[in-house]
Amino acid sequence: MVADLGASHVAVGRLAGGSNGRLALRRFGLESFDSDPARGTDWTLRAAQALRTIVERERWSGPVTLGVSGHLALTKFIKTPAVTKSKRDKILQFEAAQNIPHPLAEVVWDHVLVSEDEVDLELVLTAAKTEAMAALSSAVEAAGVSVVRIVPAGLALRDAFRFNYPEVTASVLLVDGGARSSTLLFIEGERFSLRTVASAGNAVTEAIAEELKLEFAAAEALKCDVSSRRSTLPEAAPSREAVRRAGEQFAGRLWLEIKRTTANLQRQATLAPPTAIYLTGGTALLTGLAAELTEKSKLPVESYDPFRRVIRLPGAEAAGDVEKAPRLAGLAGLAAPGVAQRTGSSVNLLPPERVAALTWRHFRPRLLGTALLLVLALLPPIWHYRSLAAATRVRMAELERELAPQRARQRRNTILLEQFDTAKRGLDDLRVQMTAKSAWREFLGDLQVRLVEVGDSWLDRIAVVSATGNADSGSPPARRLALSGRMLDRVQVGAASGVDFNRRMHRLLGTLTASPFVAAIENERYDISQPGILRFEFTLVIKPERPL
Repeated sequence: MVADLGASHVAVGRLAGGSNGRLALRRFGLESFDSDPARGTDWTLRAAQALRTIVERERWSGPVTLGVSGHLALTKFIKTPAVTKSKRDKILQFEAAQNIPHPLAEVVWDHVLVSEDEVDLELVLTAAKTEAMAALSSAVEAAGVSVVRIVPAGLALRDAFRFNYPEVTASVLLVDGGARSSTLLFIEGERFSLRTVASAGNAVTEAIAEELKLEFAAAEALKCDVSSRRSTLPEAAPSREAVRRAGEQFAGRLWLEIKRTTANLQRQATLAPPTAIYLTGGTALLTGLAAELTEKSKLPVESYDPFRRVIRLPGAEAAGDVEKAPRLAGLAGLAAPGVAQRTGSSVNLLPPERVAALTWRHFRPRLLGTALLLVLALLPPIWHYRSLAAATRVRMAELERELAPQRARQRRNTILLEQFDTAKRGLDDLRVQMTAKSAWREFLGDLQVRLVEVGDSWLDRIAVVSATGNADSGSPPARRLALSGRMLDRVQVGAASGVDFNRRMHRLLGTLTASPFVAAIENERYDISQPGILRFEFTLVIKPERPL
């Protein structure tokens, strides 16, 4: 689908490639809207609404290529020294920065190669405000279509002419008169020159409104009625005369612009003077315009046929309607990619972020298809391994059933081993207790012998103090016994204790130290306050290897 957005109308068409390189027109729609210059700020919304009307009426959807009028897109012809293609991008960047009157960061721009030789490159730079193109794309996409390409209307018109008139190789001029601007397109073979001038249909309407003191909309309606020959006004009516005079004034200004542009092209030796003039656009319907240009230029002037090589399929509206055809001039150029690719004018002023989004949307089905194929490719091995896993689970269940009796026996053996360990520990405890009882008998017997050896000594108390040991070193605990007793001095009974106690006490301690049970003697205390009696207390440290 293609859509040509003019200053006062929107033309939408569905064209498809036909036989012999021709296009086939399926359907087209045309909607006009108010072109009053006072409402120029909301042009985008009005154009989008007109497009929405056509799309909803025809129930169309899908991608659309937009052609935008000259008041939105700048076109500038430049010449640069011929350079290799590897360096051409840098030259284009430099020339764009020099010739586009806005920072490049704020515009979306592209170029068309007009001609190339060993000396010069002739290029057309085209640019538009990124903000304006983004707003236009959003407004159009709100109508239910997807914008894939934005082309200046002048370049679309050039491609349309080359498509419809391939046999015309001589220099010709194509005049496309819009509401806010007119396009002067000079074509000579594959070379061309493009200029947008301010002389346009709104100037005619304003002249009529000023002369007849009418509102802009009423003057526009009068102009269209008279130009389309639908008006019932008498031939000598003042209103009809006002339209005729406004048209003559427009023709005069337009001819001055044509003369100025032609002289400039001849001075630059760009193109040869035109040999014919083709009229299209809304102003092509003005009464007397063709005759006026014929008289002034001395050249044949004819109407441009936008569907000259387009096949109209059954159901398509009559494209030859005198009111509709001039407004559909660029549709064939927007829908003829072969022409655009051959002539190198396949420009696109769509903002980069939207191009990236379109690229993603274009490749997303392929990515999803690739992902689906990958999933399908993985299904057989997944199914195979799932089958193996199921078979493994069945085998594991069988082994579990086979191992169940063995595990039951293992649990019983574990219980029996635990019971055996418990019994063994009980036996060890009994053995220790029996050993301890035997050791106490031996210790007490040894102690008795040593007390008898010293003589007149006896024990009043034996108490276990503590058992200590170094757990880190693994040494067994050392038991301590607190002993208290008395020693009798028969020689000095009733008298003060003598030195004999010291001798006998040293003997007692010495013989105890020599005992196989005693490791050391600690905390000795003595009391000789009672005549003839020595009270003593000390602690025996029992050897760990001879536990009690």
